[in-house]
Amino acid sequence: MWTVRGSASRHPGVILAQAAVDPAQELAGVARALLAAYARAAAGEILAGLDEAVAIRSADPALTPADVDRLPEVAALVRFLS
Repeated sequence: MWTVRGSASRHPGVILAQAAVDPAQELAGVARALLAAYARAAAGEILAGLDEAVAIRSADPALTPADVDRLPEVAALVRFLS
């Protein structure tokens, strides 16, 4: 699986997708391009641990309510690009 070892909350696809869907993120387009390239390189492996990572991220107290509300969009983007 292509995640940071021992931390599903740091799933690279989720982190990149969060930046890609954040309307306040100046580099959203760059994040989406990186996510697309990562998804191609990781093939189906990018989906491994995705649901767990999103669930863990949703409980992260550092996220704003808007960040949490965008998590379904984050997961959908990772799935779409994979």
